[in-house]
Amino acid sequence: MGEAEHGARRAEAAEWLGRLHELPDVRLRPLRVPVERLRHSAPEWLRDRARARTDPLRHRVWELLRDPAPVGTPAAAQVPVHLPEVGRGYVLDFLFPEYGVNVQIDRWNDESPDPEDPWSEHRDGDLREALGIQTIRYFDVWVKENLDLLADEIRKELGLGRPPWLRIV
Repeated sequence: MGEAEHGARRAEAAEWLGRLHELPDVRLRPLRVPVERLRHSAPEWLRDRARARTDPLRHRVWELLRDPAPVGTPAAAQVPVHLPEVGRGYVLDFLFPEYGVNVQIDRWNDESPDPEDPWSEHRDGDLREALGIQTIRYFDVWVKENLDLLADEIRKELGLGRPPWLRIV
C-alpha cells in the first residue's frame, strides 16, 4: 500500500472512529418496546406535546428520514416516551427502533428552554436505563447548515457502511 492510499485510509478511518457504535459502554440493540406501544401508553398530555412539537427544521429532517434509504433503517418521528418509574416523559425527535437510537436536535445556546419540552439532565440516562435507548445529539444550527450530511452522520454513528478493512478493537 502506497503512502497516498495509506493517507486516504487514515482519513477515512478518522470519519468512523469515536462513533456511538464503537463506544465500549454502548450496546446498539433493537428497541424492546414497539414504537406504537410507546405512543399509546403515553399519557394524553405527552401525546399532545409530541403532536404539537414539529417546527420547520424538524419537518425538513423528517422529510429526509421518513424514507429509510438514506440512513439504511426506518425511523419514527416525535415519539412520546413516558417513564412513570421516574415521573418523567420525553418526546424523542427521531427514533431508530432497529438500533434503539434517538436522534435529538437541540437548540444552540438557548438560555431559556421551551416550557413545553424542558431539557432534563436526566433524559439520556432515563432513556438508556428504562428502554436501552442511546441518544445522539446535534445542534439545530449545525443541522440547518448541513442537512445534506445528516443521514451520512447518522449512518456513521450506527456503524452502517463502515469500511470492511477498518477493525475496531
